[in-house]
Amino acid sequence: MLGRLYATDYEHNAIHRRLADGAYETLAQDSRLSWPDTLALASDGYLFVIAKVHRQP
Repeated sequence: MLGRLYATDYEHNAIHRRLADGAYETLAQDSRLSWPDTLALASDGYLFVIAKVHRQP
């Protein structure tokens, strides 16, 4: 995970990763990933994505 840049894309319900050459790859894209807006990296290497925060009561 060191040196990697991850980005959320709420307009396309996706998570992207920037590669060393500057290109982006899509890691996940699904309509169920509605409005992904927060990322958290756990000490075990898992990347957690928070979505739909705007729909919480």
